[in-house]
Amino acid sequence: MRTRWFECITTAFAVVVASCSFPTDKPSPSCESDTEMCPRSSKAATSVTCDCRCTVGIDDETGDVYDGRVAVCLPPELNGELASAEVRTGLSVLDARVFDQRVFQYCSQDVARFVSTAVKAPLGLRSCALPIHCECTTKGALHDSYACHSTCEDVACSSRNCPAVLWRHTEIDTAACRCSRATACGNTAPDAERPGVCRDWLTPTHLPAAEDATSL
Repeated sequence: MRTRWFECITTAFAVVVASCSFPTDKPSPSCESDTEMCPRSSKAATSVTCDCRCTVGIDDETGDVYDGRVAVCLPPELNGELASAEVRTGLSVLDARVFDQRVFQYCSQDVARFVSTAVKAPLGLRSCALPIHCECTTKGALHDSYACHSTCEDVACSSRNCPAVLWRHTEIDTAACRCSRATACGNTAPDAERPGVCRDWLTPTHLPAAEDATSL
């Protein structure tokens, strides 16, 4: 059965011809200028849920919009279970609001880029002209998950381990994606020097994390 996503692919080239201003030119959501705008996160958390929206087309009004939640593990620099002793010490004294800001940035930058690139990865060269922009925010990292107590294997996304991200008409669904790094059209997300995006498969059964850094 054809979905809205496949219809988008067939019309993508017509959209490209119509305009040179793509959603990919839009800046990512940010709270860099005001850390108080970032939702509160716990330094004892190891998992964060990113709320993502992807637009396929020129803008939200004329394109197709997909929404979904992506549960991921915090990277080592924000995750006390994965951090080195030196980083753990730094986390313990890091200003709480700066930590909140960095958690938000992980969703808005690393995870958003990963989702948008994972959309294109299984499509090959035909996706390179597809105008797509993904934004991810978060309500904060407040939970611990055993799945995030160790790093995941760095696996490249392909049509086999991540066959589809945008589907079911208006949903972002990464449940089938068993990969941590996506490459499409000359771009890799996250960048090679950054850790891959590890999924938190145990999110439905996670335990509340403490609100302070006493576990660090």
